[in-house]
Amino acid sequence: MQPILKENKMLIKRFIIVGCFLISTNLYAEAITDGTLGRVESLSGDFTIPDNLGQQEGGNLFHSFQTFNINTGESATFTGPSSVENIISRVTGRSESFIDGTLSSKIDGANLYLLNPSGILFGENASLDITGSFHASTADVLHLEEGGRFDVTNPSNSLLTVAQPAAFGFLGNDPGAITLEGTRIVVEAPPELEGPERDEGRGFDEGKTLSLIGGDLLIKDSTLLAPNGRINLVSVASKGQVVVTSGELLTNSFEKRGKITLSQSAWPTHEELDELEKRSGPLPGNLDVSAKEGAGQVFIRAGQFISNNAWIFADTAGYKNGLIDIVVDEEMRLTNSTKITVGNFGMSQESGLITLTTNGSLFVGLTQEEFENILDKEGIPPSAIPKLIKNPTFQQYFLSTIGTGNFDSGTGGNIQITTPKLEVSYGLIEAFTEGPGNAGNIQINAQEVNLQNYGSINAATGYNSEMPYFIESGSGQAGNMTINATNKIALSNFSSITVGADNGTTGDAGNIDLNTPHLTLNSAQITAYNAGEGDAGSIDITTDTALLTGKSSIYTEAKNAGGGNIRLNVRDNLLMADDSWITAEAFGDKPEDKGGNLAISNPALFTLDNSRLLANAHAGNGGNIDINTKQFNVLGESKIDVSSELGLNGELILNSTKLKDEFLVLSPPTFHDIALSLSRCEGLTNKLSSFYLISRDTSPQSPGDLKTNLFVPSDETD
Repeated sequence: MQPILKENKMLIKRFIIVGCFLISTNLYAEAITDGTLGRVESLSGDFTIPDNLGQQEGGNLFHSFQTFNINTGESATFTGPSSVENIISRVTGRSESFIDGTLSSKIDGANLYLLNPSGILFGENASLDITGSFHASTADVLHLEEGGRFDVTNPSNSLLTVAQPAAFGFLGNDPGAITLEGTRIVVEAPPELEGPERDEGRGFDEGKTLSLIGGDLLIKDSTLLAPNGRINLVSVASKGQVVVTSGELLTNSFEKRGKITLSQSAWPTHEELDELEKRSGPLPGNLDVSAKEGAGQVFIRAGQFISNNAWIFADTAGYKNGLIDIVVDEEMRLTNSTKITVGNFGMSQESGLITLTTNGSLFVGLTQEEFENILDKEGIPPSAIPKLIKNPTFQQYFLSTIGTGNFDSGTGGNIQITTPKLEVSYGLIEAFTEGPGNAGNIQINAQEVNLQNYGSINAATGYNSEMPYFIESGSGQAGNMTINATNKIALSNFSSITVGADNGTTGDAGNIDLNTPHLTLNSAQITAYNAGEGDAGSIDITTDTALLTGKSSIYTEAKNAGGGNIRLNVRDNLLMADDSWITAEAFGDKPEDKGGNLAISNPALFTLDNSRLLANAHAGNGGNIDINTKQFNVLGESKIDVSSELGLNGELILNSTKLKDEFLVLSPPTFHDIALSLSRCEGLTNKLSSFYLISRDTSPQSPGDLKTNLFVPSDETD
């Protein structure tokens, strides 16, 4: 078994959760052949299953059992000639199989199939000793290419041929379940490469496949490992065929699919985590296709997918990035520190991918009740939440994460989510880079996107750099983020959408593109920032209505470079209240570090109530603010500012047919009062700043109308 790369442990220690669960080990009757393919024979203890107990057709060796069980500490070993490519076994006796010992094959490279429609239970002592792939299924028939079939429920219908297995067929609406409790199943890893072959990313073999295909799947406190290989999990609940191809898992023929549950029952102590970090081998968990030479693929198909405190990894230090592909008909819940990650610790330029698709809802994180129960159990006061939520240890233990990471010169993985409803509460969706390679991108297509309770979606470079095992500087570019929601995007209670670069980085921040009829922020933020040496990203928002309340903010910010731009295309109403901000600021020390530009287009009504619009700069010129609206209401202590501390001030351009209430308070001699009102536009201080009023449909009746509706000079005098 190939050790998982040492670099992987950085990401694993970040996300890993370990459990220990014991199951009962009642004795089962062991293996008895059913006589349909060879003689009837009862097998027990550490038993051998020779090829003459079955029937061989070309590279396929078929076996048929009345019952098939391996009791605790015992073993079953298949033998046969080297010409065998597939060992295909069925259980016809209508009783489930219990595997709590070693399932072995002495045929080098042969794949092993175990089919039992009545169900399969793997215990904590179950293990594999094979050099091929392993497929366990409760299918009624295994279809072979070119019309062959190996029928389990009706053996006389079988047509045994030399063709390769092609599909798992289910004939009823209640397939048997597959259960793993405290189980560790590992398929052999391909050999590691050294020298030029590895350096050039050539010559390495694909890993093996591990499949569980049946009715409901329960994987509790268990580990499935297929280094640089493939894991297939399929749960069905109707008639149909599961077709396995080289790059896909097809289940379109099923009217209904079943439920897959992954869970861990306990968390490790800090001492246990330290001990795990010292190990060179795979760490206990749920699903892992990570490997040094290249990551593998995970395919999951179900009606419901529930992951509780479990993880799914596809990480690499080689030239081949991983894939995690989950398709669910109804609900997908990733709760209680579930981690789904694709990490690149090497030079792979092939982007990895996490793709999550559901026709129901996708929930990531914890409900408010679940979170409060954790606080109560751990004795944590609510006042500690803002600091606690950013603590890496707390994130590792309690927050669910969908993440792709890049730690070297390769390319980070992408995240694609398609769901009617996405909800993130005390959870994270992130794509980041810590090395010279670029981060991946995030694309979300939904009807509703709800972020609440510190839920966040991030695409960043240098992300979480305070963690001791992360590289100190990232020169790669942060990823971009696109969210399309046909109903609404809602953020509340300190949730956030962020693209950014942390301290010590040199890469630029990414961009945010949001498209939705309704955007609401309540004590939340949308951010494109750069705390390093690169430029801030840009934010583009297209919506019918936008509501910012409770000190919410939409901002771009660059600490040491130029600011990013913000473009809001609002078709109906834009309301900013309760000290909410939209800002595009730059704090760099160079003259070229200009403030970002802010453009607000087309709202029928724009109300600025005790809120701010800013496009400031430090050394560079201030940015521009361009507002195009039918009616502009400015209320309370609102502020619009395009100034620069050391450079030229920016421009404020207002195109509106109707202005109400106070616009802004300006200190003399910013305007020459009557002199200004006699001219539609006047720039002062050698044209260092300018203000434009463009009226599309009407003109002011008198200079006084223009003055009182636009600005109120302060009472200060020269």
